[in-house]
Amino acid sequence: MVHAGAMVNLVRGYHAHRRTNVTGTVELLRLAATGRPTMVHFVSTLAACPAEPASDSPVAERPLPAGRTPDTGYGQSKWAAEQLVQAAADRGMAVAVHRLGEVMPSTGTGIPNPGSRVELLVQACLRVGAYFTSDLSTDYTPVDHVGRLLVAAVTHRRAGYFHLLRPGPLPFDDLLGGFGSAFGLRKVEYQDFWQAVHEAAAAEPDNRPLAGALALLPVPTTRPERSPMAFEDATARFGTTRAAGLAALADARSLPANPDGLHRYVAHHLARRG
Repeated sequence: MVHAGAMVNLVRGYHAHRRTNVTGTVELLRLAATGRPTMVHFVSTLAACPAEPASDSPVAERPLPAGRTPDTGYGQSKWAAEQLVQAAADRGMAVAVHRLGEVMPSTGTGIPNPGSRVELLVQACLRVGAYFTSDLSTDYTPVDHVGRLLVAAVTHRRAGYFHLLRPGPLPFDDLLGGFGSAFGLRKVEYQDFWQAVHEAAAAEPDNRPLAGALALLPVPTTRPERSPMAFEDATARFGTTRAAGLAALADARSLPANPDGLHRYVAHHLARRG
C-alpha cells in the first residue's frame, strides 16, 4: 500500500494540514492493520526533518527524533505523520518512509507540477520578463526518477527510511538562466525582481500563481549578500546511501545530466507559448 496523498501549502500552519496529512495517515494505518497484514509505503518529505546544527555528517535515512519539529506547518504535519508510521513499525507493521525533496518535471515530458515552488517562481519570471541571479542551489530530482525508486521499494518490499534524491544539485543561475536565454528575459538584482512581481501581483489580484510566487519571495533586506530564498541543496545535507540501493534495484543510476532534464522543462514552456 502506497500513501502519497497530502495537502502541501508552505504558507498555512499545522492545523490547516492536520486533517489531511495526520488524520488521513491514521486512517490508512488502520486500514493496513485490518485483515491480512499489509506493508505501508509512506511518501513523506525532507521538510519533515528539523533543522540540524551545522555538521559535516549528512542527515541519515532513519526515524526522526521526537524532541524537535520543523518550522513550517506542512513540515510539522508530515513530521507528526512519520511519528505515527514509526509507532506502527514499532508494533510490528512493515513500513517504509520515502522522503522527497524538490520533485521536478519528468525527463521525458518536462511537464511540471503547477503548484510547486520552482514552477511558481518560473511562472513569475515569465510574467514579469525578468529573472534574478543568486548563489542558491536546489536538489533537482525528476519525478520519473522518484517513481522508479518508489516502485523498486514496493516491488522488492524494502522497509525502512529512504531519501529519494538524485545526486548533485542544480544552481538556480542555471535553472532560471535557462529560461532567461530561451525567453529573452532580463537579468536583474533580486530587489528589482521582487518589486516587479509585487507590482504585477497587485495589478492582477486574481492571478493565483503570481500570488503564490510572491508569498514565497521574502521582502528584500538591506543585506543583499544573503540568499534571497529558502531553497537549499538537500543533496549536501541528506544522506542517500539506502536510496542508492533502490537505484541499483531499479537500474536508475544513470540519468541524463541536469541540463538535459532542464532542457525538457524549458521546451515544455516554449511549446505552451506556441
